[in-house]
Amino acid sequence: MHNKTIDNNFTYHPPQPKQIIVYGELREKARVFAHMIDEFVPDSREKSLALTKLEEVIMWANAGIARNGLKPIPHATKDPQTNFDNCGNCANRKELEKCEHGDKCAVNQPQTSSPTHWKPIPPIEPTNKKRSNKK
Repeated sequence: MHNKTIDNNFTYHPPQPKQIIVYGELREKARVFAHMIDEFVPDSREKSLALTKLEEVIMWANAGIARNGLKPIPHATKDPQTNFDNCGNCANRKELEKCEHGDKCAVNQPQTSSPTHWKPIPPIEPTNKKRSNKK
């Protein structure tokens, strides 16, 4: 491991506004998945490990963003509905805030009736019913 990597890994990285929103989205998706695990998997060591590993997934995903910034979306080239260029750093992230790259970025254009931008999946409410293994 290089000194630069070690220094970066042990440096506080204050969250940027877009990162805070992405952290929340990641946690929300993990929370929904955790409720599914809780609902379908019997209380066991395996269930406990699954929930612990899910916590680790979010921790490492957030650390990756904090240490390295948000990843540009690789397929961002042109918005097929507006024919505007996507800048790559904010493409399909309209809900985060207006793109700082100006009017030529598709994210800053008005939404169409059938948007191609990424939208958050609404949370699934757990049923709070315990499943019985008895038949």
